[in-house]
Amino acid sequence: MAISVVGVDLSKSVFQLSVADAKHHVIDRKRLSRVQFHRFLAQSTPARLVMEGCGTSNYWGRTAQLHGHEVKLLHAKYVKAYVRRTKTDAADADALVLADRDTSLHPIPIKSEELQALQGLHRIREQWKRARVARICEARALLAEFGISVSVGVRGIGKKLTLATEQAPVLIQPTLMDLIQEIDDLDQRLCRVEHALAAYAKTNPEVQVLLSIQGIGVIVATAFVARVPSIHMFKRGRSFSSWLGL
Repeated sequence: MAISVVGVDLSKSVFQLSVADAKHHVIDRKRLSRVQFHRFLAQSTPARLVMEGCGTSNYWGRTAQLHGHEVKLLHAKYVKAYVRRTKTDAADADALVLADRDTSLHPIPIKSEELQALQGLHRIREQWKRARVARICEARALLAEFGISVSVGVRGIGKKLTLATEQAPVLIQPTLMDLIQEIDDLDQRLCRVEHALAAYAKTNPEVQVLLSIQGIGVIVATAFVARVPSIHMFKRGRSFSSWLGL
């Protein structure tokens, strides 16, 4: 059985495969566990694996490439148009085989572990930023209920809230201090992440090029490199700006 294209519907533990020939005719379907899928990649002759871009697709893409396979990641919204019947894992895998025939669909570049880790740092940083804002707003609102106003701004917010808490009723003071401590902890976490990003920026030549552009700092430069593994996927600057939503 000559395998040319394999549509892979990824999952956490069960993987649905549609195996097709060179003419994109499905000749076999498989439902494999995680271990079986690893074995399939290692033992099968090199083929083109087509998968939807998702949380685990970069990992499986790199794994398949290590075993000599070609990997093509497609955006889920492109594949959806090729589902010809009720949506099931098998139908999704078949749709990936059909979508592979459409040469107008631009594949998603596979990210390295380093870029995935860099993007992970930015995601954690954003979550902690939102959490800090939420805690600060909660502390301000609680103090405002007792007629205590705290000046705007994040700089020195821990000290501002601590001084304001001294004017609050004794009953709520310990809990407010815990809330302020949580804000301080989030500040320290954000500082550690930003130091890690700054250290990475010094070692990455692409980030250094971006930093040479006026108005671009470490956060934007490292986020850009993490989000766009290859700028050459865009034919022109206008295409890139459109992709950004500008």
